[in-house]
Amino acid sequence: MVNKKPSKEYIKNINYYKKMHLEGYALIDGRKRNPVDAYNGKSTLIYAKLIKEIIGKAKKYVFINIACHPAIALLTNKKNAHINVNTPQWWHQKILNSKKNLNKIKIICICSIKENDMIKYFPLQYDDKLTNYETK
Repeated sequence: MVNKKPSKEYIKNINYYKKMHLEGYALIDGRKRNPVDAYNGKSTLIYAKLIKEIIGKAKKYVFINIACHPAIALLTNKKNAHINVNTPQWWHQKILNSKKNLNKIKIICICSIKENDMIKYFPLQYDDKLTNYETK
């Protein structure tokens, strides 16, 4: 089971992290990430970490379903329930980067996209094919 409690390091630096949320923070290249961009889905580090975690737990296969369109539902804060709406190409790059050095893991990702109020499915396939799983 994963420890969900904040680390001692986090607690020790809590005021610094609060300040980051309020004022933004400096990036390695000297630019500044403003707080609006840092915590509204434009910062992709959390998604890269999540994808690596999902793939890292797999022994052979990973099947992922990603909505690449806004949800119908809103969260309690009135924001869209799909907090990170990006194109299948964007997700492809994240998955590809996370899959490096994991050649034994087969991944199929189904991205749903909305065109003319119709949901269409765009498969992303890595070392496997969706057609391998069709029923006859």
